[in-house]
Amino acid sequence: MSIWFLQASTFSMLPLFLKDGLLVPYAVTSVGYLCLTVYLLSPLDDRSEGELKLGTCGKLFFFLPKMHLACMMRWKFYISNALMAVLSILSVVLDPPPHLPDLFPVLVSTAAFLHFLGAFLHFNIVQFSELPTKKSQKKNN
Repeated sequence: MSIWFLQASTFSMLPLFLKDGLLVPYAVTSVGYLCLTVYLLSPLDDRSEGELKLGTCGKLFFFLPKMHLACMMRWKFYISNALMAVLSILSVVLDPPPHLPDLFPVLVSTAAFLHFLGAFLHFNIVQFSELPTKKSQKKNN
């Protein structure tokens, strides 16, 4: 999840990269980081939900059909990166309509905000729903 957050935080700076003429370094580092991420995360494909700390998320979304939660998170990651790539390409290739000159920076900011909100909620759910271990509990005599 933190890797996903790092990718989204780089994407959130796209309007600044375009303004400063840093599109090529942004594109190269984003694609390289994405390839490295997919390579490094491939061993996590056979992990259980408990090992990935997704069990509490499964309890919260009990109304969803029984789908492997790790698979669902992986697809969210891929769809999210595809959205970031499409918005990056559209920001470069298309000119915004004259009556909406800030269309692409607003879309990028909105998408980045949704990513940040998702990361915030995920980390809070994981932090506050984890049971204390026996080692961390103090001895009460």
